[in-house]
Amino acid sequence: MTLNLSQWREQYVNAARANELPTLRFLISELGAYLRECRCSVATPSVVNSAASWQELCALAEKEKDPEKLMALVARINELLSRREGPRGR
Repeated sequence: MTLNLSQWREQYVNAARANELPTLRFLISELGAYLRECRCSVATPSVVNSAASWQELCALAEKEKDPEKLMALVARINELLSRREGPRGR
């Protein structure tokens, strides 16, 4: 599986700005599949400020150049969006 990370990031940021949760879930799932296939390690969430909102994290992700930090941001955004949806979206 190949994934153009800059294109993926652009799609992710656009979906986050538009608050399109189904698209965000799909993009996170797509990235997870890519990472599992590549067996890439993901940075620990401790890199990310735990008090930041998902919108703030998306703004940081838009500018992030380091792939490990970007993955930590994406993981935290996904966690926050999952918590926000709660049991109704699962």
